[in-house]
Amino acid sequence: MADRFGDIGSCSGYNRYMGNPSLFTQLEIEATTNFIQSLINPKGDQGDDAE
Repeated sequence: MADRFGDIGSCSGYNRYMGNPSLFTQLEIEATTNFIQSLINPKGDQGDDAE
């Protein structure tokens, strides 16, 4: 984090935010989930069990 954003404050604030899912909006959760899924399955294949 510090390499990307510099010294923006204490780690305790960051850790509190990351450790508390209720602080994330539904949009943030969905966007992150979609991004991670795209990394796992970059071609968008549904696999053998797709309908």
